[in-house]
Amino acid sequence: EHLGMRWEIMVQLLKELRARRGDQGLLQVVEIGVFAGHLSHFLLRDCDFIHLLGIDPYFGRDGTFPGNFSESLDSDIALYKAASVYEPHGERAQLLPATSEAAAAEIQDGTVDAIFIDGCHLYDCVKQDF
Repeated sequence: EHLGMRWEIMVQLLKELRARRGDQGLLQVVEIGVFAGHLSHFLLRDCDFIHLLGIDPYFGRDGTFPGNFSESLDSDIALYKAASVYEPHGERAQLLPATSEAAAAEIQDGTVDAIFIDGCHLYDCVKQDF
């Protein structure tokens, strides 16, 4: 059983996955719905054994966020913040401003070890991201 914040749980699960795989090589991790890069920060900081591909279309005020968040969202600022999280990690981190559907077309089948889906929170969006 895992308790804690989502980033703590993700870090622990990724460490367990890597151990099961023999502690060798980089795990390919995809985060769908990066926003400003909060989760990405912890994953890249605490898991030096991952390559993180962050995917987010940065549409902005499209009505897909809970509550009134879509009204106050500035997608350009979120993208800038996320890029500043990814940049120091060089080739271990790639931020792709695209929809999950467009990004999936560029990812070779069988190359992803883990996916964290946290984009649009509407059922149809989550289903599409999956």
